[in-house]
Amino acid sequence: MKIRIFAVALATLMAAPASAATLVYDYGTKPGSQALDKFNPALGTLLSVKGEFTGSEVISFNTNLTAPTLVTYMGRGFYSVYVGLLYFDFQATGAGSVNVGSGPAEITLSGGTSQTRTTPYELAFFTGVGTIGAFPTTDPAMITLSSGLVTDQSLVSKQTSFKITYTYDPVSSPVPEPASWAMMMAGFGVAGAAIRRRRFRAAHA
Repeated sequence: MKIRIFAVALATLMAAPASAATLVYDYGTKPGSQALDKFNPALGTLLSVKGEFTGSEVISFNTNLTAPTLVTYMGRGFYSVYVGLLYFDFQATGAGSVNVGSGPAEITLSGGTSQTRTTPYELAFFTGVGTIGAFPTTDPAMITLSSGLVTDQSLVSKQTSFKITYTYDPVSSPVPEPASWAMMMAGFGVAGAAIRRRRFRAAHA
């Protein structure tokens, strides 16, 4: 009876779906591109890829104001991180006060995105052995001033942080069949009974 219960419990356990596993690569902040580690298919089946990217850019600009003036600004920059043919878009924004009219002024815009990709087409870019490049790019920023107009601008520097999370179905380790466990337990039971019988006979001899 105990053997039968054990076999049924084991069969139920084997029928339960395996929980997904995650693999995280956090590369920190870099001024340029980053080689991302691909997901090794030997680990299992890739289910989703979560890309988390944050970026900041320093913009230098001139205005049509000729006298030194303290103005407030709002800026919005367009940021993209390309991985293969995929791209992760987000905006880098900033607001505050800055002195203009006596030479170039600098402002910092920052932002980020967290996107999860699940289609076979998208997952294929991240699957394999080795690495795949991630390349951040920026477009000219839109800067609004409380006084004056921006006449020209240039990118001074940019920084991007890269983080990738793989969620996957891990490869299952081989597990003995319930019937094999039952036969083994039955063998233990028979052996135990034989030992008890032998001890009983020895005690009454």
